[in-house]
Amino acid sequence: MNNHKKITGLLPTREAPAPHELIFPLLQHTGRPAQPIVNVGDLVKVGQRIAEATGSISANIHSSVSGLVTAIEPAPYSSGVDMMSIRIENDHKYFKVPMATHTRPIKETPKEFLLKRIEEAGIVGLGGEMIPTHIKLRPPKPITELVINGAECEPYLSADHRVMVEMTKAVFIGIEVAMCILEPQTVMIGIEDHMIDAMITMRNYALKYKNVKVIHLPTLYPQGAERVLVRELTQKRIRQLPIEANVVVLNVSTCAAIGQAILNGMPLISRVITLSGSQLEKSYNYRVRLGTPIKTLLPELSPDRAHKLGDLRVLMGGPMMGIAQYSLEVPIIKGTTGVLVLEHTNYEPQKCIRCGRCIDHCPVFVMPIIAAEQGIQASECMECGLCSYHCPSRIPLVEKIRLKKIEQQMCTINP
Repeated sequence: MNNHKKITGLLPTREAPAPHELIFPLLQHTGRPAQPIVNVGDLVKVGQRIAEATGSISANIHSSVSGLVTAIEPAPYSSGVDMMSIRIENDHKYFKVPMATHTRPIKETPKEFLLKRIEEAGIVGLGGEMIPTHIKLRPPKPITELVINGAECEPYLSADHRVMVEMTKAVFIGIEVAMCILEPQTVMIGIEDHMIDAMITMRNYALKYKNVKVIHLPTLYPQGAERVLVRELTQKRIRQLPIEANVVVLNVSTCAAIGQAILNGMPLISRVITLSGSQLEKSYNYRVRLGTPIKTLLPELSPDRAHKLGDLRVLMGGPMMGIAQYSLEVPIIKGTTGVLVLEHTNYEPQKCIRCGRCIDHCPVFVMPIIAAEQGIQASECMECGLCSYHCPSRIPLVEKIRLKKIEQQMCTINP
C-alpha cells in the first residue's frame, strides 16, 4: 500500500484542466437533494449558489465556473443511478460573485456566525462521508475530544497528504473554528507515519495552539475509518457514530474548506483529488472544479488502453471502498477523494467454505458472511472491503451487505 502512495504522495498539487461543460448533481451530500434555484438560460458566476439545501439534512451547491445553465436533467452519477443535475456551459471567463472576507479573530466571533458561514458555503465531509459539516458541528451533547482525520488510509490516495503540506494554515483555521464552536477538552490530529513531511509541517504549526496534539499512526488500512481512528486515538469503542463517545471527527480537507470559507467567504467549489492507477502513464494530485466530468481528467490514459475502456476499471475513490463507474461522464463531486484507473478483473464467486477469514479481518467486529446472508449486524458494517478482499471464495460480501442495508431501510420506510 505504501508503494502505491509513493506514486503521488510527494507530487505537488496541480490545477486540473477545465472542462467545456460541467455537471452538478443535486445530491452531493448525505440527506435530501438540494433544490435548483437557477433556470435554463441563466448566466451564473463562480461561487454563485445554484441549488439550496432542503429539509433538516442537506447542503447548498455552488457553481465552480461562470457560464450558461444549459439543462436541468438526469445525468450520470457516481452511484450508478442517474441523478437530477444542473449542466453549465463554461465561458472560461471565471467571473466571480463578491466574496465576504473575515478579519475578526476567530475566538471573538459568535458561534452562530461561524456555523452560518459554513452552512452557506455548502461544506460537507470531504473524506467521503459527505455529512453536512454545519450539522456535525451542532452535536446533541457536549464534546470531550475533537479528532482530525489525516490518516488517509486507502491505497493510492494522497490528496489529504498534499492538503496538510500545502494548505496548513487553512487546515488550522478550520480546526480553530471547530474548537471555538465545540469547545472540546482535547484536539487530536491523527496522521499515518509514512507522511513524514505532513507530520513535520502539522506538528510545527500545532505549537501555536494549546491542547492540540499531532499523533503519528501506523500505516494500516482502514486506519482512517472513523470508528477505527477514534478507537486508536481515544481508546473509546463505538458501534455507530463518534458522538456516542462524545467525539466529533473532521477530515483535514474539510477543515481546509472551513478555513477558506471563514477567511475569504469561498464556498466549496473545488477540492484536491488523486488521479492514479496502474493503467495511467502519469499520476497527479489535482485541484479539480466540482462538476468536472471524469473524462476531462484522463488525457494521460495510455494510448493502447484508451480505446479499450471495457477492459479498464475506473473507480471513484480508493481501490477498497471506491465505486466502479459505468460512464466517464460522471462528474467529480464534493465527496470524491480520487479517480483510479485499474485493470479490470472479473472473478467468479464460489460457495462460502466457512473459513472465517472475513470475521478475522473485520476491524469493527462484524461477522460479514452472516451480515451478507441474513442482514444481522449489516447496519454496523462500514463497508471497508477487507472481508471481500480476504475472501478465498471471492464472494462480493460488501455488495451483498449494501443490498441488505437497502432492504432494511425499505422495511423501515414501508413496514
